[in-house]
Amino acid sequence: MPPFWGKTKLEIFDSVRSAKLWFHSHLWDQISASAKDLITRMLCVDPSKRFTANEIVSIDQLSGKRRLWVI
Repeated sequence: MPPFWGKTKLEIFDSVRSAKLWFHSHLWDQISASAKDLITRMLCVDPSKRFTANEIVSIDQLSGKRRLWVI
């Protein structure tokens, strides 16, 4: 389940557009806080605060040094 939620397609679209993330507990509990933080930072509406591709690939967890999340 994606981190966007709404009762209608329009509400879901508005959630996506405004980056209102909702990590539904029973589906996202097994995902680490650092992975959820990464998703939040990648989907940030403000470009000055959003992670760039270079920032993402330079994260230690993504370079294989250790695991970022458990699926």
